[in-house]
Amino acid sequence: KTKAVGELEREIARVMKEKADALAETESRAARDVEAASKASVAAIDASASELERLRCEIEGMNASLRAANEAKENAEAEAETLRRSAAQTNSGAEARAEELSAELEIKASQLSSLEAELMALSSAAEEEKAALAAENVRLANKVDENRLVLEEVEKEKEVYVAECEQALQANEEQQRLANELK
Repeated sequence: KTKAVGELEREIARVMKEKADALAETESRAARDVEAASKASVAAIDASASELERLRCEIEGMNASLRAANEAKENAEAEAETLRRSAAQTNSGAEARAEELSAELEIKASQLSSLEAELMALSSAAEEEKAALAAENVRLANKVDENRLVLEEVEKEKEVYVAECEQALQANEEQQRLANELK
């Protein structure tokens, strides 16, 4: 009987070690997955913040260009108006200058329209990028939650395993006690 008890103890120890090794590997894998998902989430958030800052700077630059173009347009309009008034009182040379300024004004207006269109395109692209980054952040947050649930499940399995080990040890101690009594 002592030999059988010894073999039973070795078998229990072997099974307990296998379960402990499997549980440790599962815990380690879940912890690595949670850490990787967290790092990816932080990197995505950093990238989105950097991209939004870059787009904000571009939009500010476009706004400055737009203001400068508007000022140039207003100045050209004012100068053209002044020359139109003086052209009525002066010679044809002044009229030619007014026409030049009018042509410049049209060019500036065209540039202004182009800048406005570019600004709208940048703004639209920034909104699309922001929406894409928000969707990615949600996906990564879901992955972190999923990994957290896996980790909680592993913890529950670990508790069950520890309880089973304690029961096996108690049964082993009881068998040892009975074996000692039988001697």
